[in-house]
Amino acid sequence: MKKYLFILSVYLFIACWDRQENDITAPEIPNYTLSATVVDIDLNEPLAAISVIITAGQLSYPVAFNSDTLITNDQGQFFIENLVIGNYELTFHRDGQPVLIYRYFQGYEDKDITFNLPSVYDIENVLENYNNIKFTVFDDPVKEQMNGLALIETQNDSEDNMLQLDLIFAHWTETDSWKIPLKINDIGLVNLCYGSNAMNFFLMYSADSSLFNFILDDGMIYTAHHKKLSFPGLDVYWWDHRLYLASKGLISIYTDESMEWQQELFFTNPEAWLTSICRDSSYFWISDINDQFLYQCDLDLNILKTYAPFFKNQRMTITDMAMDSKSNIWFVIRK
Repeated sequence: MKKYLFILSVYLFIACWDRQENDITAPEIPNYTLSATVVDIDLNEPLAAISVIITAGQLSYPVAFNSDTLITNDQGQFFIENLVIGNYELTFHRDGQPVLIYRYFQGYEDKDITFNLPSVYDIENVLENYNNIKFTVFDDPVKEQMNGLALIETQNDSEDNMLQLDLIFAHWTETDSWKIPLKINDIGLVNLCYGSNAMNFFLMYSADSSLFNFILDDGMIYTAHHKKLSFPGLDVYWWDHRLYLASKGLISIYTDESMEWQQELFFTNPEAWLTSICRDSSYFWISDINDQFLYQCDLDLNILKTYAPFFKNQRMTITDMAMDSKSNIWFVIRK
């Protein structure tokens, strides 16, 4: 019996020894492919030579993933293979600027995605030191020295609880000030624009949906009209004796003298949150704080071109803007 047990032990020893010398095959790590097409957000046409940088975040498997840069082909396509389950970040550069950062999760399947890219808008006319103001640019063709900027502080700490209106004249060097006779504790969202001349201003106060028409005359300021609106607006703009009030996804149009409602225009992007509006003879220019976009639209509010605004190579949020008589847009921006 002992003899048989000894022989069995020898066989078991040899079997285990042979097994130790065999390589243990690790389970295969599942990986997948991302097929992508990059198109212009407005024209829906493929964009060639777009630079796409991919970096990895948290992955489900302990694998090394090196950041990589891909370039779209003539059909606007790029392909990424051997992606394991986990989180990635795709940064799309157009004209040298990062116009889209997309956070991508790779699941248990191959994916085919279309990415929509806006155009690049390089901001030139910027008011960098006025983060807490709403403003309007005005031009007086008769009194050229009146060209300048109207500012109104959005935080009111004065003892008499009245709004301070500052007008900067003569190419931003000379300043004059008026106090607007409004008893407001918390201004909230306020905006203003000039009317038919540099001494006529419209101011909107969204806390109680009020619209005011102010007249500056002989060093005095008084209220010509006051209208309660059915909704709070985010911006007001005057053009050709009409007032345009932006509020989320629509613009309401009023007459300037009697401030009577005329019509509503609905924005073609219902998810947009409109924060500022201005226009020239051909286009509306509208800023959207949700996507940080600047839209160029026709006069029916159809989007013609979508821009990602940049200033000094940094993506910006436009908090306010206005257009002067030479169709130059002036911006207040936030990084």
